[in-house]
Amino acid sequence: MIKGNSTHCTSLLRLIIFTIKIIYIFMFIISIFSCREEKESSERILTNLSYKIDTVVVDPSGEIINLKWGLQTSAIQDSKGHLFILDKDEGVLDKIDLDELVLVEKISYEKEGPNGIGDVTSWIRLLEDDKILFGSPEFIILFDLEGKIIRRYTEKMEEFIGDDIRDLESVRGKPVITDEETVYKLSQDFEDMSKKFIKLDYKKKTSKIYDMPGLDELPSYTILYITSQSFHIASSREEINQYGNKIIFSSDAFSDLYVLDIEKDSLYRVFYTPRLTEASKKGGYPKEVGSISEFRELYTKIDEEVSFMAPIWDEDNNLYYRFSYEMFEYESQSEDEPRTYFKVYLTIFDDEFNVLEESLLKELKNPPASPFVKNGNIWTYANVNDELGFAIFKIDLNSKVKNRNK
Repeated sequence: MIKGNSTHCTSLLRLIIFTIKIIYIFMFIISIFSCREEKESSERILTNLSYKIDTVVVDPSGEIINLKWGLQTSAIQDSKGHLFILDKDEGVLDKIDLDELVLVEKISYEKEGPNGIGDVTSWIRLLEDDKILFGSPEFIILFDLEGKIIRRYTEKMEEFIGDDIRDLESVRGKPVITDEETVYKLSQDFEDMSKKFIKLDYKKKTSKIYDMPGLDELPSYTILYITSQSFHIASSREEINQYGNKIIFSSDAFSDLYVLDIEKDSLYRVFYTPRLTEASKKGGYPKEVGSISEFRELYTKIDEEVSFMAPIWDEDNNLYYRFSYEMFEYESQSEDEPRTYFKVYLTIFDDEFNVLEESLLKELKNPPASPFVKNGNIWTYANVNDELGFAIFKIDLNSKVKNRNK
C-alpha cells in the first residue's frame, strides 16, 4: 500500500513538475513578446507639443509695406528688435519695430550710380553696427543704414592664395560675413554640380574649401533641362546661417547638419534620425532630363518627399528649432490642377543638437514662411488682408526640455 502510494505520488509529482515547466515556458514566451511589444510601443511614442498661436498685425503708419515677395528679402536686427524688408521695386528699406509692431522708417537707396543697389538684389543680411549687406549671385555690397556704400566684395578670385576657387564663383544663397573681412559662402562646381562651403579672408587674401565628410553621399541634387531656346534648373536648397560662434550648413534634402566653430575654424557633422519622417529625400535623381514634362514631373515627385528647413536659434532658452514638412496631392472637385496639403513637423534640439522633442503640428496646413525667434517664441510671416502680420508660436516647453541641463 505504501509502495503503491509512493509510485502514485511520484507520478503525480512528475506531472506537477512538468506542468510547472510548461507554465514557465509559456510565461517566458509571453514575457518575450510583451517586452518586444513594449519596446516597439515605446519607440513609437510621439510627442505632442503644447502650444498656442497668436496672430499680430504691423501698423504701417499710413504707408504701404510691399508684400510682393513676403519676407524673402528681409533681415532681423536681433539686438534692437528690428526687421528690415527691402522693397525691390522702389529701392526702399522698410524698418519695422517688432516690439511696438509698427513701421518706423523708410530708408531710400539708389538703384543706380556709385551708391546703387541695382535691380537684381536677391537677399539682404544685417551686420552689427548698423551695416547691411545687399547681394545676389553676382555681387555683394556693404552699406550703412543711411543708403551709403561702404565697400564692394569684387576682388578677383585669382588674387586669393590657398584652395583654388576660381571655378566656384556662383554664390548660392546668403553668405555669412564676419568683421567685414571674412566671407563664408556656398558655391557650386559647374563640372560635377557639387556644392562647396568656402571661406574667403579679404584682409589676408586667403581661400579655404571646407572638407564636408559624407556630403557627396547625401541626396542633394541639381536637375537640368536645356534646349537651344530655354534653360531650366531645379536644385536642392542649401544655406548657411550664423548663430553666435557657429555657422550651420543645412539642406532641404536631408536632416544631417554641418556645424562650423568659427573660433576653432573646425567643422563637424551632426547626425540625427527623425522619428516621424524619413531622414532624407530618396535621391538617385538624374542630372538631366529630356523634356519639360519630365522635368516638371520629377520636380513634383521630389517636392512630395520630406523637406527640411534651416534650424533657427532661441537665445532665451538655448534651443534650436527646425521645421520639416511633407507635401501631399489630392484631386479637387474641379478640373483644375491637383491641390496640395502639407504635414508640418517641429524638432527641438539643445545647444549641442541633441534632439529633445519632435512633434506633428496638426494646425499647420502649410510650411511656415520665414521663421525666426523673438523672446523665446517662434514668429512666422503672415499676410493678413494684404497687411504685414505674424503668427507667433508660444510653445509650452515641458520639464524634459527645461531641466535638460540639471
